[in-house]
Amino acid sequence: MTGSRHQALNFSGEAFVLEKERMACDVDTGAVFKHPVHCFGCGQAFYFTLRKIAAAKKLTCPLCGSDINLTDEAYGFVVASVKETIALIDQSSRDLQRTTAYTH
Repeated sequence: MTGSRHQALNFSGEAFVLEKERMACDVDTGAVFKHPVHCFGCGQAFYFTLRKIAAAKKLTCPLCGSDINLTDEAYGFVVASVKETIALIDQSSRDLQRTTAYTH
């Protein structure tokens, strides 16, 4: 996809599309979109919001209660990708706010 209206984001082959118009409704997509995080305690993957992954050093597995240590190098790619996505979401939101302020 091209143009400033859409940005495709890729997480391990999963594409997420952000539409600036959807963020105009004051919805924080970083608090809504989720990404799977693998728990090595039980071997299952669970979805957490992008903001939670970006902000946390540890998550708790909802199944077995194990700590998911996001500072571990095994999670480095996931955390880096999520933080990059959050930065894009925040930048798009700021751009949209500036555009909206100029049109009103």
